[in-house]
Amino acid sequence: RFSGLLNISLATRGPLWQAPCDQPHVLRLIRRTSPMQHPRAQLFSATGQALRLIPLMTPTTNAQLTLPVDQGALHGKWRNSLKKAQNSGMLVRHIACPTDALMALLETHCKQQAAKSFRALPANFTLKWHQTNPDDVRLITVSLLGCTVASALFIRHGNTATYHIAHTTAAGRKLSAGRLALWRAFTDFAA
Repeated sequence: RFSGLLNISLATRGPLWQAPCDQPHVLRLIRRTSPMQHPRAQLFSATGQALRLIPLMTPTTNAQLTLPVDQGALHGKWRNSLKKAQNSGMLVRHIACPTDALMALLETHCKQQAAKSFRALPANFTLKWHQTNPDDVRLITVSLLGCTVASALFIRHGNTATYHIAHTTAAGRKLSAGRLALWRAFTDFAA
């Protein structure tokens, strides 16, 4: 509910079409038969091309990987950057995320959102998950000479891990520290 008056629902990345159909008609049927009370707004983030809509923002990218990942199967540029990072002397740690580190990363992420004009899940989502399942909120840090140059936060759920948020410093970007954090996640979560 929004302001106690308007009911809002959002189907992200959906609906998913399993067969060709009259998509605008199906969306009207979904809206019409919704059990949600009026007044209401029902939003779908299906691709604009499928519905002939004007895209309002750059679409997100969603990648799903089956683990383990074969390093030789990676795109050449990605693999070369990873090798550069692996040979740079950076230290990589993977731990259950402590509360203080989580708070610092969420604060940095909030600043990133403001600086780069994007929005993400609210910090409260991550905090609640951490309160409920602290061992499933995993932090991978990459450091050089004792300074953290990249951090990546993952959430484990069932047999899946989701890349949630990350931050890399300018020095970390030069050394491809973010890729090193992702590679560590690939190998650790596969194990």
